[in-house]
Amino acid sequence: MKNNNKIYIKSLAVTFVMALLFSCDGGINKVAKITKTDFVANGEADEVNLKYTDSGVVKSILTAPKMKDYATVSHPFVEFPEGLKVVFFGDDNSKTIIVANYGINYKRSNLIDLQGDVVITADDDGF
Repeated sequence: MKNNNKIYIKSLAVTFVMALLFSCDGGINKVAKITKTDFVANGEADEVNLKYTDSGVVKSILTAPKMKDYATVSHPFVEFPEGLKVVFFGDDNSKTIIVANYGINYKRSNLIDLQGDVVITADDDGF
C-alpha cells in the first residue's frame, strides 16, 4: 500500500505539472500579443546631413549619426537617438552651433527637445 501511495503521488505531481505547462501556452501567447507594439520608425537614416536653404542661401546644417522618422504615429516626430549638431548661419555671416546627445522634433507643434550635454556656441553673444 505504501508503494502504491508513492506512485499515486508521483502520477498526481506529473499530471499537475503537465496541466500547468499546457495551460500556460495560450496565456503566454496572449501576453505577447498584448505587449507587442506597432510603434516602429517609418524611416531610418545613418550619417544624416540636412541643409535648410532660403532663396538659395544656406541657413542651417543639421548633422547626426542616426535619424528615425515616426511619420505615421498619432503625434509624428523625428528622433536623433545618437545626438545631433546644428549650425545656424546669420545674415551677418555669424554662426551659432548647437550640439546635444539626444534630440527629438515634434512635427505638428514644431517643438524641439534637446537633451544630454546640450552646448550652444555663438560667434557673438551680444548679451
